[in-house]
Amino acid sequence: MKRFFIFLLAASAAGCGLSEPPEQIPGYVQVEDMAVTTSTEEGSNSDNISDCWIYVLDPDLGYVLQGIYEMPASFPVLGEGNTPVRVQAGVRISGLSSVRQLYPFYRPFFDTINLTPNGNSKMEPVVDYFPGVVFDWMEDAEDPGLSMEPTESSDTTLLRITGSEAFEGNASLAFYTDTARPLFFGVTVDEYVLPKGGRPVFLEVDYKCNYEWIVGLLGNTPNGVTDFIALTILPKEDWNKLYIQLTNQVSAAGNINATSFKIYFASLLNPAEQDDAYVYIDNVKLVY
Repeated sequence: MKRFFIFLLAASAAGCGLSEPPEQIPGYVQVEDMAVTTSTEEGSNSDNISDCWIYVLDPDLGYVLQGIYEMPASFPVLGEGNTPVRVQAGVRISGLSSVRQLYPFYRPFFDTINLTPNGNSKMEPVVDYFPGVVFDWMEDAEDPGLSMEPTESSDTTLLRITGSEAFEGNASLAFYTDTARPLFFGVTVDEYVLPKGGRPVFLEVDYKCNYEWIVGLLGNTPNGVTDFIALTILPKEDWNKLYIQLTNQVSAAGNINATSFKIYFASLLNPAEQDDAYVYIDNVKLVY
């Protein structure tokens, strides 16, 4: 009798239409690239945004992270009809593919996409800098008076190059080394007071080179000048952009009471590796 009663309950439930809802078919969103827009005070709009972080609006929870995608990307989003989304720009921190994070100075892009099952919606996100971002040092080589100079120990100098070798605008920066002049060491003319305590500090730079070079900080402390190496940059034949994180170096300098900083670029040619080298640089921005 008990088994018969259970069978009746199951049959009754089936008869009342208690079945699984049909599977929801997603729409697809396509993001080929992201762009940056800037004002005159913010310098070049060059970028190297690698990833898009997609958030979809939930009526109860607000914008919820749907996924992180390397561009160009096509990905499914559950929903139908007009759907609000937020897109944020992700970059390779200091050029490392293993360290991909949101760039803290780019504002999110908001849009509404029309989702249809198996349909395809294209987005062309454009981000800009948050209001209040400080551009403490910018060097785009357009002004003949450069904001970086070689030290006394440097064998060679920093030059302005024009024409086809320049990245954009009228000019870029360059330094050259060879077996007779193997060392370049250039520092900013000005010193900068940078925020400590973990506040993000970055150096943006466009470059191409056929030999490695170093970006670092010289911190002025009560006991003298301390060198904080930030990144060794490897050869790159085509122009590339880096978002170099300086946060850790500035925080470490704060632990020894550094009061101000100069930024430096340096390279020491090893004659056993090659006879000469070049490094081209443009659109340098110290931001926090």
